[in-house]
Amino acid sequence: MSEINVKSRYKDHDTGARVVEVRLSSANSFETPTRSITSTEHRYKVAINDRLVSTAGLGQGPQTAFPNEIFQISKEHDIEQLRRFAHQNGVFHTAKKDVVALKNAYVDKFLIYYPIFTKKMLYTDNRVIGRENLKTLIDFQVIAAGLTNVSIPESHPNQPFDTFTADLEALSRRAEAYGATQIIPYLDMGMEADLFKQKYEFLINSGYPIIGTAYRSYTQHYPNFRLLQQKDDDVLLVSSGVDRYWHSNWTTAFMHIPNFWGLDITSLESRPTPVAIDPKPILKIKRFDQNSIGIITLGKHNETYGNELHCNCPVCNGKNLDDFIHDYSHDINNNADTHVLDKFCKLHETYASTNEFNNQRPFIKHNETKEYIESHHFINEFLTQLQ
Repeated sequence: MSEINVKSRYKDHDTGARVVEVRLSSANSFETPTRSITSTEHRYKVAINDRLVSTAGLGQGPQTAFPNEIFQISKEHDIEQLRRFAHQNGVFHTAKKDVVALKNAYVDKFLIYYPIFTKKMLYTDNRVIGRENLKTLIDFQVIAAGLTNVSIPESHPNQPFDTFTADLEALSRRAEAYGATQIIPYLDMGMEADLFKQKYEFLINSGYPIIGTAYRSYTQHYPNFRLLQQKDDDVLLVSSGVDRYWHSNWTTAFMHIPNFWGLDITSLESRPTPVAIDPKPILKIKRFDQNSIGIITLGKHNETYGNELHCNCPVCNGKNLDDFIHDYSHDINNNADTHVLDKFCKLHETYASTNEFNNQRPFIKHNETKEYIESHHFINEFLTQLQ
């Protein structure tokens, strides 16, 4: 196994937020909290990359790599698909090509594969993935895609403890035999609380430096989140599939919430880009606001801040709101297209949201997380409701 060292450095016990140092090699380390880049965000970047270096005097800034150290490749799976994968059908080769391309685009990043199994499949339909299908998932990651960090989910979130540990041991051996250097077990946050605690403590006692978690509703499964909030183990906790918004108000930037429950890395839920139908009015397009940790409309931004963006990310640097709208609301043929503007807002969000995690870190180190929360309207409003 690779020598990845994870050390919890600071823990704010008032909120659960913490700073963890992750050392990937003698020359490569980083601190949490932060967010990973996802394949969805990468595709947004690729879709508009030509515009970022075009005639508007935008320079090369946004074409530089995202600053994040972790890149998450997300792919949705189901049992029937994995059975077909075993025969290496056309869908298998398409998925392989997609993952390999993403791997090659981020050769200098720590890659985590997030195998998505939907809540409907696991909970509503109560489907069990099974060890044979998980073997296929392992083979897809290691043999087909050439990944060295291999994610191993449970056969089912409420899989009994003894079969969970037996599966993990057998699948880990298989992955390592094919060349895996790091095993990343995935736990589902929606499982029964006693079982979640038992599995989590087994993984800690077994010395896994990284544990992936599939995000589920906090309000429905808060005992599992509270357990992590109270823990402070030398492990990197990755929360995958996090919603972009808090669904009660569709404004709070929810990517910034799980850190206050003890989770170190957050990754956005990966959804296919919807087919563009009717364009939104410009002022109803939403943009991440680092001052409030919210995702607000451009109209609301104008009401609150006027024409100033208050952002120096590569997308916004040197621009005010009028410039932002003027430069980014046309397609490559110079036709008005607010869908393009929406993509630029999401690219800004990736940069600005990552930077805001950097801004939060000193507050945790000085045990001043409450002050940080109180100075950012939307996360303050959200977390106050939970007290």
